[in-house]
Amino acid sequence: MALVIVSVVVLDLCMAFFFWTLEFSFSAQARGEAESWAAAGGFQLGPFTASAVAARGVTPRAELSAFGRCLRRLPSGPEETPEAEDDEDEDPALERAKRAVAQTKRAADILERRIGLVELFEFGLGERRRIRVERLDLDLEYSFRDVIFTGKLLAALSVLSALVPPPVAIRHSPSWQWEDRLNASLAGTISLRPGRLLVDSLWFVVRNIRVWPRRVPAP
Repeated sequence: MALVIVSVVVLDLCMAFFFWTLEFSFSAQARGEAESWAAAGGFQLGPFTASAVAARGVTPRAELSAFGRCLRRLPSGPEETPEAEDDEDEDPALERAKRAVAQTKRAADILERRIGLVELFEFGLGERRRIRVERLDLDLEYSFRDVIFTGKLLAALSVLSALVPPPVAIRHSPSWQWEDRLNASLAGTISLRPGRLLVDSLWFVVRNIRVWPRRVPAP
């Protein structure tokens, strides 16, 4: 009897996870002028939140929190303002970027040999039915010293805002001042079905994974 109850509970949990819909909210803001810029953004997924901020002349910072408690903060040490360039062999940020590029290339090679990048791309396009954009709002305020360019951008954004589908809204406000300035904000909500996405992903891997990796020709 206990085994039957446990089986029913597990089955109910699996069915609930299969039909569960998760909402992902995010927002970002950026401001730029002729000699300065600043950007900040964040997202929320259930009890988890993440935020990041960056500006010219200031060390970028990011933070991950859960239930209002900080889990990880980057950089982990005290904030430092970048000083003048030292006589170092290589910038640490550039070194991290190179490592990230190398790791991405190795991961792409593994995927190409085991599954195939084309098949993976087609699978991603087909999974759009599991991910739906509920709301996406883009607000722009801009002005440029070249007034003609401001007018061209106004015309282009007016056409684009009329062509985007209903979940997406583009609002823009030009300013005819003689200065280079741009304010942008992006906010939206995306709903996804992790249970169905997980089942589809497992089935895709079973159908497409290669037991014997394919050799990728050297460039």
